[in-house]
Amino acid sequence: ISLGLVGSEMCIETDVIERRELSILLNLALAKLTHKQRQTITALYFDGLNGKETARMLNCAPCTVTKHHKLALKNLKAKLA
Repeated sequence: ISLGLVGSEMCIETDVIERRELSILLNLALAKLTHKQRQTITALYFDGLNGKETARMLNCAPCTVTKHHKLALKNLKAKLA
């Protein structure tokens, strides 16, 4: 089956598909985190907040944000490995 794609067009199409697959896997892994861990990751990586801003948003101490962050990353690594 030919899709009419050549060279760089095929590479671009493959990259788009791989990014979509990775996005789906990441969303599934994020959904398995605890609520606080997911909020922390979202605030830090998607909303661009720093630790203190995230702590204010979550109404907790910055050290608690650090704890949730570390646990979330550990859980994401395990789920995506």
